[in-house]
Amino acid sequence: MKLGFPLLLAWLLSPMTVIAADDLPFDRTRINRYSLDGVVRSVAIRQGERIWFGYDLERATPFKVWRAPGERGDSGLKRGYTTKSVGTVLFEDKSKHDWKLRQGDSKHGMKTRYLGCTEGKGYFKFSWEFRHGSRRLKLSERVPIDADRIVRELRVEGMNSGETLQLPTQAWKTPDGKSVNALSNSKWFRLVLP
Repeated sequence: MKLGFPLLLAWLLSPMTVIAADDLPFDRTRINRYSLDGVVRSVAIRQGERIWFGYDLERATPFKVWRAPGERGDSGLKRGYTTKSVGTVLFEDKSKHDWKLRQGDSKHGMKTRYLGCTEGKGYFKFSWEFRHGSRRLKLSERVPIDADRIVRELRVEGMNSGETLQLPTQAWKTPDGKSVNALSNSKWFRLVLP
């Protein structure tokens, strides 16, 4: 007890280390982990030089895709008291629809839990858990950093035979233009914005 107080006092009085922008574990010109356009739990990710995705982390889906003005991709965000998207809107989902688990003829809402975002070689990867009763599904989404078109890759794990996980919006297509409204197995699905 006698030794604990001096150690606590020394720790409290020690100079605090300030983290410089260069020491952050992510590139702020590629990913912005602050709320965006009033969506409190959101992330903005830049794909290529000028395309930005705004993700609603509570809904597990992009709510906005836009092209930054000018030549610099980081000009797609206006930072201040709140972070705002700047540029030409290419996609915006204002529906607030959520993912649904379809089992035969019935659809079930899912509780969503955001598990995190990591940076891999050439992509950012999000992970979410969906729950319905005792059922647990894991959704993974990769956003390639350098892509020749607006693209995202999705995979769901834990599906039973005959089940599908319905996407919140049908705006996304396969690269050959086919509509996709649900994921049905654990393979990676590549979706593009037409």
